[in-house]
Amino acid sequence: MVATLDAPLGAHLAPGGSCGLAQAVRLSAVRLLDGRLVAFKPAAVIRCEVAAAVAGWLREDLAPAIAALGSQVTAVTVAASYDCRPRNRVSGARMSEHGLGNALDVGGFELADARVMKVEKGGLPPSLRAAMKDSACRRFTTVLGPGSDGYHEDHIHVDLAQRRMGFRLCRWNLDAGTVVARKDKPKPKDTAPAPAPASGSAPGDPATDAEPDGAGGKADGK
Repeated sequence: MVATLDAPLGAHLAPGGSCGLAQAVRLSAVRLLDGRLVAFKPAAVIRCEVAAAVAGWLREDLAPAIAALGSQVTAVTVAASYDCRPRNRVSGARMSEHGLGNALDVGGFELADARVMKVEKGGLPPSLRAAMKDSACRRFTTVLGPGSDGYHEDHIHVDLAQRRMGFRLCRWNLDAGTVVARKDKPKPKDTAPAPAPASGSAPGDPATDAEPDGAGGKADGK
């Protein structure tokens, strides 16, 4: 058995209105290829199809990537699973995939050597971040992480949303939240002050002092 699925949940998750989840399951652990169980803390309430996708992701991609760091994964920190709410908790927004049991948010991992790795503040090692993003974007139709839209700075969101023409969304800046050392700029050499413009001369081009316009908005978050 790949995943430990508790008995189907009660009728309080039955579809009704804009959210709900028929045949909801509680994913409490996944059995790895070597037989070890990896716990989900807390257990994730999701659709069975999402549970299967997450189990395969952990067994075949995440566990080996973490083992390459010198230890074994013992638990996955679940930041969110089923939750009847709009996207990004913004009033009036469309229903989140979480409200359909179609999504899981991963906050980090616990390792056998007592290390705790968190997504927030660049807490995942670079090799794990790269492996995690690559594998997630192959397995899920939506992946949102730090640097994607301002709403996913401390977790990785994955879901199986179905879109027209099979469109997929993969947004995760692997450098977001990391501390980058900056070298101090060398001090400019002393130079003689520029002569003052003659009386009546035209001022400099204001375009050289203008800041560039900001571009881009928030991603279609979940």
